[in-house]
Amino acid sequence: MRLRSDAAENRRKLLIATRDAVAAEGTGVSVRDIADRAGVSLSTLYRHFPDKQGLIDGLSVYRWATLHHLATRHAAANGSLPAIAHLLGTFTRMVTADDAFIRAVGITVGRTPYGILPVRARFDPLLAALWAVAVQRGEIRKGLDPRDALELAAMIRDPMRFDAQLGVVMCGIATERGEEVLRARRAFPPVSVA
Repeated sequence: MRLRSDAAENRRKLLIATRDAVAAEGTGVSVRDIADRAGVSLSTLYRHFPDKQGLIDGLSVYRWATLHHLATRHAAANGSLPAIAHLLGTFTRMVTADDAFIRAVGITVGRTPYGILPVRARFDPLLAALWAVAVQRGEIRKGLDPRDALELAAMIRDPMRFDAQLGVVMCGIATERGEEVLRARRAFPPVSVA
């Protein structure tokens, strides 16, 4: 079901307000404070989310839904390593922007909250398929697990360093051929491993 544009905008405002309010005040922040930050009424908040936990989970679900959408688009375009670099870069930027929220909620790398599992379950096979294509093309080293690359990307939180740190992750998974593909596509900043 697709939301009307005003409803989608209200949902987006509520998610941003939740991220900012929880980051600033912790999980004890009231739903009224979140609604006020978003500039919407409590009835609008409850039309979109059943409770505060729904808001908190909603932000993580939104992050994974965004990654699922990107992975679907890349898979349809028959992408591989540059697509993986884009997904990992997008994920890194999202968790960097959400770092204070993530810490306040207590989400840790490698532990997916229950409410996120269904959307994560749709994303993981898409990433695995992109990964398999990249391995088949000789762009990614054999024997590596895409979930490990995702967890490493999730640990990158310094906005001043995430391009360089993501470059190190990409150099760690890419073969020489893969590094050439990434440089040719300008899919990540140059990082010297020597």
